[in-house]
Formats: sequence, C-alpha cells, structure tokens
Amino acid sequence: PAERPSYWTGDYAAFFVPADTGRVTFDVRKAPNLAEQTVTVQVDGEVVGRHPLSDDAWRTLDYAVPRRDAGNSPFCVELLISPVWRRDTDDSPRGVMVRGDF
Repeated sequence: PAERPSYWTGDYAAFFVPADTGRVTFDVRKAPNLAEQTVTVQVDGEVVGRHPLSDDAWRTLDYAVPRRDAGNSPFCVELLISPVWRRDTDDSPRGVMVRGDF
C-alpha cells in the first residue's frame, strides 16, 4: 500500500529479509530531475535484475528467493543505483526512493 514508509537510498542500499520468506517485494521510484536511473538488484551477491527507471511512477520489484530454514542466515538484498542526484543544498547523493516493509 502507498502508506508504507519510503526512504531515499544513496548509490547503494542493502536490507535483509528472513531466510524463510520465499519472496522479496518492494517499490522503487527514480529521483527527480534525472532523465533515467538504473537500479541493479542483487540477492546474496547474485544479480537478479536490472531496472531502468525513466518516469516518476513507482515500480514494484518482486523476486522469488529459495526458502531456507528459519534458523539460517537472512537474505541480503542490495540495490546499486546509477546515476545519483545531488540537491543544490545538500552534498549527499540521492539514489532512488524505496518503500516497503524492511
């Protein structure tokens, strides 16, 4: 749902999901003032998707992950964003907006 919290990334973001989750689902939206950004998604170090974002719409990214026993290590989901955007008043690079239940 749209009421989920949203977060800015930098050029890199990582979050962890439980080992027994089965799916990873979250939304991404490009930074303003950029014509296009690309989000590369890795799960446990393996590239599972590359997504060019060229408009301001939210995109839902959804990946199946193999189920593991609940006692195993969680899955690491990494986002690599290029290019980044910098506001005039802030030196911090902005990647994409992400929303989901992390």
